[in-house]
Parts: sequence; C-alpha cells; structure tokens
Amino acid sequence: MASVICKHVNPNILRWARKTAGYRIDQVSVSPPQQIEKWEQGEDYPSYRQLEALASYYKRPLVLFFSSNVPEEKEVRHSFRSSVCVRSQEYPAFIKLTLRGAEVFQIKLYELIDDNHSAKELMSKVAEFTDRDDIKKCARDARNMLGVDIEQQKKWRTSFVAFAHWRDALAEKGVFVIKDRFKDHFKEGFMDWDKGDSQSGFCLYSEKFPVIFVNDSHPPNRQIFTLFHELAHILSRGNTDEYFCNKFASEFLLPTSDFMNEVKLFDKNINGVTQLAQRYCVSRDVVIRKMHANKIIDLKTSEELNKYRQKNPAPPQQKEVESD
Repeated sequence: MASVICKHVNPNILRWARKTAGYRIDQVSVSPPQQIEKWEQGEDYPSYRQLEALASYYKRPLVLFFSSNVPEEKEVRHSFRSSVCVRSQEYPAFIKLTLRGAEVFQIKLYELIDDNHSAKELMSKVAEFTDRDDIKKCARDARNMLGVDIEQQKKWRTSFVAFAHWRDALAEKGVFVIKDRFKDHFKEGFMDWDKGDSQSGFCLYSEKFPVIFVNDSHPPNRQIFTLFHELAHILSRGNTDEYFCNKFASEFLLPTSDFMNEVKLFDKNINGVTQLAQRYCVSRDVVIRKMHANKIIDLKTSEELNKYRQKNPAPPQQKEVESD
C-alpha cells in the first residue's frame, strides 16, 4: 500500500514547530535534513507516517500541522537559575519541552485549586521588593510568612528532609515545586550547557500559582538554595537580578544574626564549614561565601577552603524521610 502524502500540510507550521521545540534541521532524525528543508519550504510533502513521526518528535498534535495559521503562543514569564547566560530562543529542546510541561502543570493548578490555596496571600503580604531593598528584611519577611523559624530548620537531620519540609511550606502558601533530572535529557548534538549541570532550575511567575522547577540531578542542598533563589524572583515579580536572588537565598537560609552566633562554635577550617553546612542544610560553598562576606575569613582562606572543597566532595547523605 502506497504511503499517503499530506499535501495540505502547512510548511510554515512545520518550521515553527521545529524551532519552538528547540531543534536545528540537522538534529531531527525523522528524515534527512535536505528533505525536511524541502517540507518546510513547501517544495515537497511528508507522508502521513513521516508527519506522525514529526508530531511525536516536536511534541505537537498531528492536526496542528494542517492549520491555516501559525499558532500564537503567549510567552510565560519565567526565570532560570543558570551558570551560563543563554537567550530563551537558544534553549535546547529538552529545556523548551520542560518549560511547556511546567506551563501545563500551572494551567492545571488554576483549574483544580481554589483561591484559598493560592499564593495570593503570600504575594500580598510580602511586599514586592527590588535590588535596592534591604535583603535581610526581605528574607525575614518571607521566612515569617512561610512560618518556619531558624531553630526548626536546624533540627532537620539531612538536606533530603529539609527539602521536603521547605517544599511543603511553599505549597501551603501556593508556591508549587516540581522536579526533573535535566542531565538525563542531554544527548549528542544539543547545545552544550555543561551537560545540564549549569541549569539549577527556573520559575514561572504568577500572582496565584507560581511554579518552581528544580534540577533533581543536583545534590539536595543545592536544590534547597535554588528554591529560595527562585522564590526571590517570584516575590520580586521578576524585578531583581541574579546577584540579589543569590544574596536573598543565602540570607534566608543562613540569617546573619543567627549565623554570627553559630559560627563562633566551630573551627574556621573545612571541618567547621562542613558542620555548619550540615547544621543549616546548605552546601559548603554557601557557608564559605557567607563567612567571607561577613569578614569571618579573608579572601585567601576562602580560596583555600574552596579548593579543598572542590577536591574533596562532602560525603553523600542518606535519603530519608521524617515521620510525622
């Protein structure tokens, strides 16, 4: 039986679907690049089976390719925590697909959850802040709104336990957290983003149901820092830069007033740094930066501690869940 040729396919939508999925022509394995280029220019047409394969590859419904006009998709406001700077048009395919999945999740929240469980109260009671605001006050206000004091935080035994508690606290206030292993999605031919390690997470803004997406391939203490980095983006309504959000996350997780008392109890070496990191359920890098920022150690000591930290990873924590 001869293959059915889809002569009514819109070539503009073929091109749009590929680009919005984040693929170059040479990355689409459905057919040779020259053939795909002809389809997108309207010089030739795919068979029905080839069109099915393209729809599956681009994660789009098959019927869409027969539309008269290219769909208009409203770009959802989002922010990435990343160690590299990349424009949204350059996101690789799996990142674009992850963003679309998060948007679908956010839409379902609007459909399934009433306003009593939304972030409206959090967004109204924690005043919108900017890069010019007092970070200590911003962090203190956010912590008070979440209802988790520092002594409660220091009782959590591991970062796995801490992440679960923070996730629940955020959900109670209408900020929902989802996770995926970005690293698992990387394949040959994609843009090199350090194989996913550079992407810590991102957030989708919303006055009712903001969403934080976390890279589950990272250690739990790094995931925790990402939670509050992204929370700063959400509470500032996207009006703060990466530097402010990092400072907010550090101040939230290690309040300076408490930290300055705790640090007196520990040695100013890697053992003391490790113990402090375990006490607050954060990474050793965050502790070293906090110590240096507060002039507890000088730049030389900070660099030496970081070199040792990089050569000697912290021992892995047991994945445990606390019972109620």
